Amino acid sequence: LSTEARLLRAEDFFQRSRWAEALVEARALLASEPRNARATALAQRAEEEQVIEGCLQNARAALKQGDRERAEQEVRRGFVIRKSDPRLLAMFREVMQQP
Repeated sequence: LSTEARLLRAEDFFQRSRWAEALVEARALLASEPRNARATALAQRAEEEQVIEGCLQNARAALKQGDRERAEQEVRRGFVIRKSDPRLLAMFREVMQQP
């Protein structure tokens, strides 16, 4: 695939919340074009999304187990990546409302 086709494919994966596949495509492009700014930015954003999704999943699991403290820690870990992510903010409110 051409550089543009690979970027479009990676961006399509990203838009469909397929973070791992977007990251694979971006990294594959970076292997041959390490200075490609679009691929670098996309890889970084995909990595961030994977971390945030992991934090959200862990927080939900902790809440289901009644572990509010662990859920809060997971949300705060996500905030390190992106302070104003609406999903994290919603989860934080949910965690804080738990007894």
